[in-house]
Amino acid sequence: MLAKQQLWLKFHRSQNDKKAELRSITDLLNCYCREYATPKQQVFIDPTFGRQDWPDAFKVPLNKGKDHFLLVLLPESQSRLIVRVKNLKRLGQCRYTSDPYLKKLGGGWHKLDHKSLSLLLLKHLSLALQQPINEELYQQIENSLLNSKRFLSHKTSSDDAQQQLAKDGFIRSEQALIWGHAWHPTPKSREGISKEELLKLSPEVGASFQLNFLAVKTSLLMAKNSSNMDGIAELQQLHKFELPHGYSLLPCHPYQFEKFKGTALFIQAITEELIIDLGKQGSYWYPTSSVRTLYNSEFDFFLKFSLHVRLTNCIRKNSWYELESAIFLTKAIEQLHQQRGLPFVNFTLMAEPSSVTLNLQDLLNKESPEHTKDDVQQLTEAFSLLFRTSFDQTTLNNKQPRVAATLFSDDENFVSAVLPYVKSLEKFQNLTFNHAALLWCEHYIKALLTPVLYYFFKLGIIFEPHLQNTVIGFTDHLPNHVYLRDLEGTKLIADLWATDTITDLSERAKQSIYYHRKQGWRRIAYCALINNISEAIYHLSGDSKSQEQKMWQLVSQTISDFQQSYGDEDELADLLNGGSIPCKCNFMTRLLKRADKAADYVELSNPMGEQF
Repeated sequence: MLAKQQLWLKFHRSQNDKKAELRSITDLLNCYCREYATPKQQVFIDPTFGRQDWPDAFKVPLNKGKDHFLLVLLPESQSRLIVRVKNLKRLGQCRYTSDPYLKKLGGGWHKLDHKSLSLLLLKHLSLALQQPINEELYQQIENSLLNSKRFLSHKTSSDDAQQQLAKDGFIRSEQALIWGHAWHPTPKSREGISKEELLKLSPEVGASFQLNFLAVKTSLLMAKNSSNMDGIAELQQLHKFELPHGYSLLPCHPYQFEKFKGTALFIQAITEELIIDLGKQGSYWYPTSSVRTLYNSEFDFFLKFSLHVRLTNCIRKNSWYELESAIFLTKAIEQLHQQRGLPFVNFTLMAEPSSVTLNLQDLLNKESPEHTKDDVQQLTEAFSLLFRTSFDQTTLNNKQPRVAATLFSDDENFVSAVLPYVKSLEKFQNLTFNHAALLWCEHYIKALLTPVLYYFFKLGIIFEPHLQNTVIGFTDHLPNHVYLRDLEGTKLIADLWATDTITDLSERAKQSIYYHRKQGWRRIAYCALINNISEAIYHLSGDSKSQEQKMWQLVSQTISDFQQSYGDEDELADLLNGGSIPCKCNFMTRLLKRADKAADYVELSNPMGEQF
């Protein structure tokens, strides 16, 4: 029996490894074709030339209208790459149904695995761009693949945690994003963390854990608050401690605590009993899809901690000026709502009303500089946390909130996760599946797009409405409510927000919060139309070209309705007239080692109103 079980586990692990490698190949080819090869006209769909030279695996007749051959030229490498795909969409989404094959000049065709494909693309781009091979990116690609394999093979939750996951569909959706973003070369890369810690702390394995708690001299805590929120007072509700007089409670992410407890400044604060280590205690918290934002259904707020781990692009620390911006925006948007009574009852911004952190500035000794301002800033960022409004039990029961990134993604067997939701609507309203999918899509587009456009064009507020920042609420199986999060990443249009309206922000925060209109429009167009809605359409339309076309027409109609209701905007008029859509380059940004805010964009062909 034991031998059979071991054989089954070995087979299961092998299958998971194959799935992870296929998905990583998909991510790499998606990015390379969209961001580099297609703009250079090096991608061909079902080409008629050169077919007699194709590998035998590609000489089988196509399932007409369903399957396609995708040929990619690599001229600087004197090579060609070919792969078979299905469900090909106007913006390039597809499912790869074969291994990619490569042929170099003077050689024969041979099959590429994940490693050889990633090396091929990086070496080719090194030639084409005349720069060294980006070894760091290669390591991150491999790290992302390795982590995907680990996530598929491990479940670390306790029995209590599994029961919570079973009954709470919201956190289940937060922790079900097994693959990550399909248009990113390293969606699951996490550097600076051991395998053991990774599996203890990652949402993909259903993790939950207790927080570390510190008793801190209240005078050494720094808070930013909006409205009537008192973050320091709120933290005292997390667990019942008998604290010494003059001390307040500060929770810590367990990874951060272990990483920074040995720093000299922190040790001094412990030695002088300015900080008391209370250990791990209290109820269990669940990492959400962002990894560092934690959820507990018994608490009124998510807690977003710093995490000194490189997740996908960068170290995810809470820079104090970003937290300052989030609090300011929470306050400013609350005032706008009070003054104007904004017309979107089915659109909710998840407020970020307070942030708290350590401030050990008083430990700096000017006469004997044992520590530096950098030491203080390091711990200020390491132990900072941000409050984000959570869902109450009524909302969880009535709206059934689910993360859009999970719905518009594949499960671990490459089945679109949104399909059961469409089938529920189909059954509830006694519709055909196609009719239900169109109705579902229409409600979602309106719930997301109209408010996002209004805030941008009419209020000068630039959200980041990508899939992971979007949570969907339901009524009668229809997605009619959108909850948008991540205010610390929200920006303002400089022309509409004069500097005298943001006088309570530091200079560093002011520098980070302003975007020009063009810069803001690129972000809105990419996040809402490409990252979000185009992925919804991909998963909702299946293999039907007519469904895809109808869904893009719904987008066009929603934009047209916005123009009629709120006045014409040039950017929207351009879209309605067939103008291209800007798309952020995740792969090329990483390749060229640019900061995310300096990312390049490519222009994608507009699918609205086109005949497919």
